[in-house]
Amino acid sequence: MTDYIYEKDLFAMKFRILISPVHNRVISEISGGLGLNIQDLRKSLIETLDMSYLENIPARYKSWCEENPDHEKDLKSGLCSKLFTTYIPVIKKERMEEINKSVIRLEESGTSEQDAVKSGRNEVLVEILKWA
Repeated sequence: MTDYIYEKDLFAMKFRILISPVHNRVISEISGGLGLNIQDLRKSLIETLDMSYLENIPARYKSWCEENPDHEKDLKSGLCSKLFTTYIPVIKKERMEEINKSVIRLEESGTSEQDAVKSGRNEVLVEILKWA
């Protein structure tokens, strides 16, 4: 008897994709930049993305880096809107817009830019890790 692929647990196959050398380098760079545990980031990616997205993470990350010359700085700030909504879509665009607006509101209310960005970064991390 054959089973439909959507009825199978694809966790092991997805994990194998993410531990390939190229994927591991990219995931390590992202998790290191964000200050996340690599296993937590892998689990979140496995839970939120299909295999096609997972296989294309290195190319998508490279495209984001080429488009964004300050990618290292943006990764450390955690407010990588396009990376996490378009290139590696682990956060819905509407939610990311809410986070960006909350950062702007904090800055307008007198909170220092550094603290406002830190608050937004924490919200981004919560969104990424809600599946981990």
